[in-house]
Amino acid sequence: MVRYGFVIDLTRCISCYSCVAACTIENLDPSLWDDSDKRRIRLRGGEDGVYPPRIEIGEYPNVMRIVLPMPCFHCENPPCVKVCPVGATYKRDDGVVIVEQEKCIGCGYCIVACPYGSRFRNHTTGTVDKCNLCIHRIEAGEEPACVETCVGGALHLVDFDNPNDKYIREAFRRRAFKVECELGTQPAVYYIPSR
Repeated sequence: MVRYGFVIDLTRCISCYSCVAACTIENLDPSLWDDSDKRRIRLRGGEDGVYPPRIEIGEYPNVMRIVLPMPCFHCENPPCVKVCPVGATYKRDDGVVIVEQEKCIGCGYCIVACPYGSRFRNHTTGTVDKCNLCIHRIEAGEEPACVETCVGGALHLVDFDNPNDKYIREAFRRRAFKVECELGTQPAVYYIPSR
């Protein structure tokens, strides 16, 4: 069995937006490229006004600003699946949360339900879109576009059911964290802290 997710090493992320660019080119209609609200992966804390405008950790005078690459979190308990009235959003056995475009009616319930802002309405198709972990690439034996293109080597596709995965072991050794765990979504993305 396989259960996909990400380990993101913040010590290696240089906030270059190569993951955003690669994902956009790989997955989106060119008419959406200039729209920062129509991204499958975003940099939370980046300079382009994405939610929220910045993340600061620590206490004065030791305050540090961080940027978090934010794909879909492919949650273990995804609220978006529960609210879809037509079953267009579902969770695969491998942990990937998918929007079946042919079934989606564009109601937007899942956009509202997602606490991470990972979904958007595609104005070309009228349906909802999100990161699908580049499942078409994974099934072809390739890595997701964001992982393959990451300049700093910060993004790693992992199999949470593989106890020998070196990135998962590294994440636990370095006390990786998940965001907003109190929501009960159990996101499949771990961040290795930058300090």
